[in-house]
Amino acid sequence: MGQQRICGVLSPEKCEIDNGTLCRSASPLPGPTGLEAKCDLTPSQLIRRYPGLWESILRGNPGVEVANYVYSESVSMALHPGSFRNKQVRIQEARDFWRALESLKRYYVDMCWREYECINDSLKHFFNAMAKEKKFDDVHAYYAWLRTFYYRWGVRDPVDELNSNIVQGMFLGRTYFAHRVLVDAMKEVEGEFDVSNPDMGDFGTFCPRPTNDHTALSLHALGRAIDFSPETNPQLDGESARIIDEILAFLQRKGMGPSCRIGSQRENICDMADRAVEDRYSKMKEMSGALQSFLITWLSNWDQLCGKKQQYEKLVAGLVRNKKTDPIDIDRGREEIYEISKELEREEYRLVAKLVAAIGPTNVRRIRDKGIITIDLRLFTAMHRAHFTSGIEWKEQKDTMHFEIPLPKARDVGRR
Repeated sequence: MGQQRICGVLSPEKCEIDNGTLCRSASPLPGPTGLEAKCDLTPSQLIRRYPGLWESILRGNPGVEVANYVYSESVSMALHPGSFRNKQVRIQEARDFWRALESLKRYYVDMCWREYECINDSLKHFFNAMAKEKKFDDVHAYYAWLRTFYYRWGVRDPVDELNSNIVQGMFLGRTYFAHRVLVDAMKEVEGEFDVSNPDMGDFGTFCPRPTNDHTALSLHALGRAIDFSPETNPQLDGESARIIDEILAFLQRKGMGPSCRIGSQRENICDMADRAVEDRYSKMKEMSGALQSFLITWLSNWDQLCGKKQQYEKLVAGLVRNKKTDPIDIDRGREEIYEISKELEREEYRLVAKLVAAIGPTNVRRIRDKGIITIDLRLFTAMHRAHFTSGIEWKEQKDTMHFEIPLPKARDVGRR
């Protein structure tokens, strides 16, 4: 079959092969079924004979096809036992199916190996970096895993898609790799700046990976997305965005915060006039400043109280173990713990605790120091004029670092 590609329309599903996910496997395929005898048919013949099985392997979940086959055979045997001869035929068919499964899995791995070797050398270091990050021992195994995401998205030939469309660009003196459409759009963005360049920090574009939750292909894997200053423009998932809105609502009740909320900002900035985009940006900066002020006031106090409580808890635990300790000392320690716990029940501290639990103490401190958006207004409006969509438009999460080139609505692609 060589470099032939198999076409088909797919819907996003969890990427699995047999009973194991591919994410943590050293190999993208599970172990043998026990039927290792060589099939008489070639891979091309097996694909024609078992098109559904091959399709499921390309999608990354042949376990579904196997389960359907086992179920149908069990029902058929129960309803139509048949003669001894018929049973022999069915047993032989089952053996052929399992052997075909093993052969097609091996063929898929070999096909992915050959495909990866055809990827442009300038792009391979991106795959190597992601293979290490995802803890794959071999980059070919990582490509075999990632290919299922490309296929389910609708890319039948990932090698041709990447080699034909991922090109090197330059933005404000820095080189990067991205889809040629994004490179052209960034030239338009760069043309918006005359004398001084905006402070944009680091930025990243092409990155062959799925979304963070491994449910779909990331637009970064197609080179159609760009992130600016990830350290100071965080991605806020649904939970963290809701908690931040709780903090903003609390500040508004106290007369210390804005009336706008992160979750309610769902306008499509691509359809806005420049003035409306600037107003949208100003609202994000206002919310960012209010959140910073809140954390500057309460985060350090919360840290101190939590540390003090832990110290008393350790002290009381040590006193309890020492049978000669005066019970009065234990009671005093428990009283201190009670008073600290009562203080931590204040709404300010409860909100801080919820945010720390959602995104971690390091990220909370980063938000306290830098806020949730540091992108220059000139860059923000220039991206809008170049028809990028922004991560602040999303409903379930907010991603202030993220901009992407809109795709046809028929494509269901994960953004991150």
